[in-house]
Amino acid sequence: MNWLPDKRLSIAAVFNAVVIAAIFSSAVWGKPRIYSFDNGIEAEIYSSRTIIDEMTERDEDGDLILTVEEGWVYELIDDMSDPSIACKGDGIFYSHSEEDIAAALREVDLDGTMLDIKVEVYLLPFPRRGILRSTARGNKIFLTPGVYELQRQVSAFFVTHEFGHCFQNVYLPKSNKEKWRDYLSLRGIYGDTDYDDLSEHNHRPAEIFAEDFRYMFGGILSRYSGEIENPDLALPEDVDGLKEFFVSLVEGEGFDSRVAYSGGAVSISNYPNPFNPSTTINILFAEEVAANNSTVDVGIYSVDGALVKNLGQRRTDGTDLRIKWDGRTSNGAEAASGVYFCTIRAGEYVKSGKMLLIR
Repeated sequence: MNWLPDKRLSIAAVFNAVVIAAIFSSAVWGKPRIYSFDNGIEAEIYSSRTIIDEMTERDEDGDLILTVEEGWVYELIDDMSDPSIACKGDGIFYSHSEEDIAAALREVDLDGTMLDIKVEVYLLPFPRRGILRSTARGNKIFLTPGVYELQRQVSAFFVTHEFGHCFQNVYLPKSNKEKWRDYLSLRGIYGDTDYDDLSEHNHRPAEIFAEDFRYMFGGILSRYSGEIENPDLALPEDVDGLKEFFVSLVEGEGFDSRVAYSGGAVSISNYPNPFNPSTTINILFAEEVAANNSTVDVGIYSVDGALVKNLGQRRTDGTDLRIKWDGRTSNGAEAASGVYFCTIRAGEYVKSGKMLLIR
């Protein structure tokens, strides 16, 4: 079968030509690639090529203008000799790799908790005028190119940190003043004027939050430094209850875990959770369990299994048992900030619910 009178084109050559054409077409005319990860993150990633070809144009002064959408317009610095670029590096701009960014987002793991977040990630070909660092705004992440070739761990670091901002925008908006107070108290910076939105970059609460997220829930590469941006603060792993607080933002105010018990079901929850100084524990029994009119022992335990306070023996003479814990130990002292467990016992049956106390 002669397609061309003077040349024979093998099947392999045709296949390669089609693939090359597809890649070229995708690079020039392509749209962002959409990724859906098992952790619940959906990412729409705009490559630098797509941004240049589809989202930029020169204005009358010859400046390169990026238009993301109405109201989102930036000037890009595509001239390495521009005085805004203090460090010239290799003399060219290196954009983040789409594969590295996707891999880093895939590795985010909130202790197995399923997220529900959609983000747009822009792998900028050039820095933005006046904004020379990577940033996040709403559900959009803008990753600034480097002046040296970017290593995978660097890309993972930046995108996971910026994703932490997106996580905060969804699960802990600034309008939730009570939860922000809880977070700042847990971090030990509540009311400290050195840590507010007008402080230097690594002292701003939102930046500390994003760093905590990256450090605790990012993949191995994103944690390559073993540090956080603010060296004056304790590492997240050394802050009791911090990881549980982040997880609770996704899971809701409390917890509700139902299991079999004497032919019925029981659930334990508490509100508020996190709490300070007290919380109300709600134990729900199925009707057939309540009808047995049996008794359960209720106690508060620390993470190491030590009894903090015995709340006594209670009868299951109703479907709803409410008990208030004042946040104090058996000797009347205030329990320290951290994770505690409300545990009910009935013979060999044991069921616990997790609570977070923030002083």
